[in-house]
Amino acid sequence: AAAAAPVLMGTVIRTLANEYHAAWFKGGQMFADAVGQGAGHRGLHCEGDSQLPITMMRALIEEGGQNVIFNVDPNESPDARAIADLCLENKVYFLTQWNKPDDLHPWDYDPYWVAHMGVDGVPSGYYVAKQLFDAIGGKGKIVALQGLLANVPAIQRFDGLKQALAEYPDIELLEDQTAEWDRTKAVAVTEAFLAKYPDVNAIWAANDNMGLGALDALRTA
Repeated sequence: AAAAAPVLMGTVIRTLANEYHAAWFKGGQMFADAVGQGAGHRGLHCEGDSQLPITMMRALIEEGGQNVIFNVDPNESPDARAIADLCLENKVYFLTQWNKPDDLHPWDYDPYWVAHMGVDGVPSGYYVAKQLFDAIGGKGKIVALQGLLANVPAIQRFDGLKQALAEYPDIELLEDQTAEWDRTKAVAVTEAFLAKYPDVNAIWAANDNMGLGALDALRTA
């Protein structure tokens, strides 16, 4: 394919404002440069809009035809089905990371859906919670910052928190809200938590970006 025409590589992610996704994009560019296709690497950033990836992917397919490949983090898990249908329809190869429904599999779209990467999020949610609980002496009041509620990692990590809560009867979860993995939104949610619960002892966050947002709010307070 590379000999016949340039390969267009689409890295489909949420936003470059997230350090994780920024590093992901950089890795995609490094790979494209390494195989001599650097000019063909495109970052398709949806900024939290689940409809936008389909629009941007369709435009890249129109530009490159079947000489397009995608590395996709669906904005929300249900989005993976429309992405897979689009790629199958146009016979372009793709892989997904993190988010897809449990009943949707790469082999359903063979050979175009090459792979899906996922990590069990329950242990990370659980062990982070245990560290947090131990840090406040095993008792107290907490609030929780969740990720996008339809995302597999958000669901699993919150399940891990709930497992840890079951082992610490003296820890009370006052409230949980989504900050959608976003640092700025986490600041606002944390500020609201602090105003509502002045006696809160700790904040659990489903990812580092929201944890940094909580820290920003605490420093301001």
